[in-house]
Amino acid sequence: MPATVDKLLGKTLMHTHQSADIIGLTVSQGGTLDATSVITVVNNSTAGTDSTILVNAASGAITITLPAAAVKANYFYRIKKIDSSVNAVTVKPNGSETIDGSTTMVIAFQYSCMDLVSNGSNWYII
Repeated sequence: MPATVDKLLGKTLMHTHQSADIIGLTVSQGGTLDATSVITVVNNSTAGTDSTILVNAASGAITITLPAAAVKANYFYRIKKIDSSVNAVTVKPNGSETIDGSTTMVIAFQYSCMDLVSNGSNWYII
């Protein structure tokens, strides 16, 4: 298994690729890479401690609400739609916060995902 070197937020990362993709990773405030848990949701939800959120919207449209950016400063979320339905997954920031300047973002297609990071004031797609 070959080791590779990548860059993430200006930090050099060493990892070994295996047959599966690496998912559920967060960058903590110190810039270190930590594996975190993955959760699958089927209803409207507020993002919590699980940084990878798999969304099954087969039964209807789902909204994922992000926590306050100040509470999750430098935190990373990956939100992925895993079902093939036409039901949208809407990602909504807390209160008047924005995601890349918008009040909501939509994931419409199966296997599409959105990677988000907080700067302590708002959320940004990376």
